[in-house]
This record gives sequence, structure tokens and C-alpha cells, in this order.
Amino acid sequence: MTDYFVDPIWPKRRLNIIAGASGAGKSRWILPQLFALIKGTSVLGKPTTPTKVSYVCCDRTIEDAQSTMIDLGLNPEILPTFSFMDNNLQWSMGKVLEMIPQDTELCFVEAIGALVPGGDINNYSSILKLGRICNLTTKTSGISFMGSTHAPKMKAGEAYARTRDNVIGSSAWPGIAATIVHISEEEDNSRTVTILLRDGPTEVQHLEFDAIGKLVPIDAGLGRILMDNWLKGLPSGTDLPTSLIQDQGVKSKLSPRTVSRWINEKVSDGCLLSVKQGWYKSRSSS
Repeated sequence: MTDYFVDPIWPKRRLNIIAGASGAGKSRWILPQLFALIKGTSVLGKPTTPTKVSYVCCDRTIEDAQSTMIDLGLNPEILPTFSFMDNNLQWSMGKVLEMIPQDTELCFVEAIGALVPGGDINNYSSILKLGRICNLTTKTSGISFMGSTHAPKMKAGEAYARTRDNVIGSSAWPGIAATIVHISEEEDNSRTVTILLRDGPTEVQHLEFDAIGKLVPIDAGLGRILMDNWLKGLPSGTDLPTSLIQDQGVKSKLSPRTVSRWINEKVSDGCLLSVKQGWYKSRSSS
């Protein structure tokens, strides 16, 4: 039976991956969660228990990483942080284990691709070897691993058929990972965070940076106003499948759950008429 740091998003004893282009906000999204795990406070609305976490940087210094923590209002003294950029060590899982405290329960590795044997992130066999190393290390040490890596920047209108394939490099990445989170930058500088479980429903978050650079939910009130104005602009009697309404919700930066609640509210106040399963008609509000 699978245990979780955060049920069902972050399973224990599995390799979980966060992918995104440079500057997408991977560190700023996960750091508040790691600090919450240390304290045993809720993560994404889910309960947690106090967890001993370590943070290893493969592509930036300790000073740089801790500067981000301070920017987010987090106390770097409570998160043991280490870096390959502050020494001449070779990037390897063995060196990671030498760095971190022995009682670590969860180790987050920033730029985990640096630990790929041979350094070739495009080599299918090399990625499988990294997955095997993580698995065997977890079994022998009891430490679970999470990591961040890059995803290619996509041009407008481009996308992979499966978002789990958005990790840059070999297609083996989605094979060795449990949960994969993909963070993409939108044209309005907001972020779309797609949480893909290995077995389970996909969750999508629409976030924006607040004044201190923390990723927070976009104001749903504005999205609802956009949806209301869209509905008012439709001729009375327009046929509306649920899929079309949900598509409009995506454009308004609303989650599928929020759009579903909005639909129910509009049916209740008479602005939408439910005609059959998955179909509605717009109605004049006058």
C-alpha cells in the first residue's frame, strides 16, 4: 500500500518530478510545500506530518537557493541545504548521500538531471539507470527523492500529446517517475501547473506571482466575472455542451471544479437551462 507525504500528490518511496522551463517557477512553487512538510502543516489543502527534509542544488549555490527562500519569507535555517556548485565534487547519488543528514526522510534535488549516469539526459538507458539508483537508494536508506528538471519552452499552439512527456530529454523520464508536475508560463505571465499522477485524475492550477514572488491562485472572482460576461453576450437559446463551457473556463483561468460550481449556480439562478446530460441552453437574464 502506498504511503504519502501529501496524499495523493506526493507518494513516499517514489521518484517525483517537477518539470518546467527555466524561470517557470519550479523552486518558488515547491519550496513553500517543503517548509510546510518540515512543520507538518497542510500542503495544497492536504494534511501532513512533520518530515525531515533536505535540499540539494546541482546547478546553483547554497547562497542563491537560500536567497530565494528568504524572498518567499521562509527561514533557510530550518531546511538543510547543500550544493554541488560550492565544491569540486562529481554529481552522483553517492555524493548526495554524503552531503545530507542521515535522518533525512525526503531529499529534494534541484536540477536532478545532473545525477544521470554519464550526464546524457537524452539517453533512454541512462535515465533508467538513474531511476534504478533512486529506487535502490530509497530501499537501503529509507530516503525518498523528489527533483526538478527542465522542460522545453513551447511555442504558442505547440504541446505534447501527453503532458507527462514534457520533461526535457529521454522519454524514459515519465517511466521512472511517479507524480510529474509540469509548470508552464502563459502569455500573461501567469503559470499553469498540471499535476499528473501515475494513476489518478489530473489536477490543473492557474497561478500568478504575488508581491514577494510566491505563486498563488489567480483571483477566481475575476474569472467568474469573465464567465458571466461571456454568457451574457450569447444569444438566448444557444446550445452549450459542458466541454465548451469548460474550455471557456480555461480561458478565464478557472479550475474545472470552479467551472462546475459556476454552471450549477447559473442553472439555479435561471441563466442556464439544463436540457440533457452534458448540455445546456443559455437563457436571457432579463
